[in-house]
Amino acid sequence: MTSPPLVEVTWEDACCLDPNQRWVDHDKHTYVPLIVKSVGYLLYDGKEGVIIAAAWSPDCTGPRDQIPRGMVRQVRKLKA
Repeated sequence: MTSPPLVEVTWEDACCLDPNQRWVDHDKHTYVPLIVKSVGYLLYDGKEGVIIAAAWSPDCTGPRDQIPRGMVRQVRKLKA
């Protein structure tokens, strides 16, 4: 079995804006995307999203990340 392609996924993450649970003035609501880049072996690339793994062997994979399609900005294949 050949290894899946190694990719860099650029995606927008959801995040908590107020981790200290404090009150916020109404004029402080500005949207700033939290852009993340993840690198891994591309196990699934479908209309729902992508699944990548940090490690791969012919018998199993390391921990996997699932990223919904609506959060994916780009999937770029890397040279192995």
